[in-house]
Amino acid sequence: MTAQFFSLTPERVLEAVEAGGARCTGLCMQLNSMENRVYELELEDRARVVAKFYRPGRWSREAIVDEHEFLADLASVEVPVASPLPFPDGSTVRQEPLTGILYALFPRVGGRAPEELSEEQLRRLGGLLGRVHNVGAAREAPHRRALDPETYGAQNLAVLREAPTLPPRLRALLVSASEALLAALRPRWEGLALHRIHGDCHRGNLLWGAAGPFFLDFDDMVRGPAVQDVWLLVPGQDADAARQRDVLLEGYEVFRPFPRATLALVEPLRALRYLRHAAWITRRWDDPSFPRTWPEYGSERWWATLVDDLEEQLSRVTDGAPRARVVTMDSPRAGLRVTLATEADALARASMVREEVLLEELGVDPERDQDGRDRDALHLLAVDASGRACGYARLHRDGPRLVLTRVAVLPGSRRRGVGRALVGEASARGRAQGATMLHAEPQGAEGFLRSLGFEGPSGGLWALDLREQGPESGNA
Repeated sequence: MTAQFFSLTPERVLEAVEAGGARCTGLCMQLNSMENRVYELELEDRARVVAKFYRPGRWSREAIVDEHEFLADLASVEVPVASPLPFPDGSTVRQEPLTGILYALFPRVGGRAPEELSEEQLRRLGGLLGRVHNVGAAREAPHRRALDPETYGAQNLAVLREAPTLPPRLRALLVSASEALLAALRPRWEGLALHRIHGDCHRGNLLWGAAGPFFLDFDDMVRGPAVQDVWLLVPGQDADAARQRDVLLEGYEVFRPFPRATLALVEPLRALRYLRHAAWITRRWDDPSFPRTWPEYGSERWWATLVDDLEEQLSRVTDGAPRARVVTMDSPRAGLRVTLATEADALARASMVREEVLLEELGVDPERDQDGRDRDALHLLAVDASGRACGYARLHRDGPRLVLTRVAVLPGSRRRGVGRALVGEASARGRAQGATMLHAEPQGAEGFLRSLGFEGPSGGLWALDLREQGPESGNA
């Protein structure tokens, strides 16, 4: 059957579709698709449809029906998707008569793939994704796999470690980095809510038409955490990506609450995607289209790059990464809530606040801001009650001194106790480490520091006696 799949011809495609009851004009164009074989056809009434022939052995008929039911559920509440067309008997999946290859028909849809997204487009896209997940959580998909460290991690590692092209000197490094990653990831999936999601929700599967955005290709649909679809739409690791994710989630939360604590899974999910992508190419190497698409696969350089990527992700999800802390405390003012984590995504959101206030608003020289202390510092990120980033501060050692710098609060969150909460957390951290004094750079905030009990300046720094009671709630 696999050999027949590789040698599908337009004639056989047309014969299969007509055997299903649709009359064609003979026009048949193959479309780009690595996993399946996909064709655009013209019917006798001049309507255009897309025929998808599923790769043998990948999905059972029942798993494909799960995908089609998800699409039908979305279409029933007017979420814009390309839902499969029914055959005369009411089914949406048929077998190609000669080989038994499963196929389905979809309406042809038009639109463009956006290269850049404005804030308004991100909010609108977030709203659509929230609606998709509302539908996804309403029903099970019993024949679809779960996205977890076993299915996307361990099973793919088993494929990679036996790859014939893997250089022996890199095998141990690959296995060691992967197993350490999986050990760090497994506890994070305990109790994690999973439901039907797109699963491969990157911008290549997004079109923007006259009526707005819609998603294509639910072939990789899984039962997974909602954050998988979020990070694939905004995959960056920098402060700008964190800002875009916040905007996307503003639109999302109009329709569905988003568990913002799961943003801590962005880098773990990226690591699993590295493993899955590499194993996917390894599994498919007998497909003639794969060597043409990835000519470097199997070279020592290709494997070394994969090992480097996995080791970098290991650093990001363990203590080797810069330490970001989202401080947890309750404040009586405006529902301010400050929480605790050590995640790369939290660090990106912290950088977003720092850049927006210090570099963009106050005009601090970027070279002066980057003083080489970030790697060993403790980065404090304040979030409000809805989980949105609102404040930042950095705590680091300078010889015997514990120094607080780069305190920044977003304009819309000022006079709500955010700055005071950050200094209070820094004070608590200092006392926990046995420090008796907390020093701070004034950065034009002498009045703020004085209101919290700091005295100075001495040598350019203000000092707070940690043996006294720490800052109380206020409006700083």
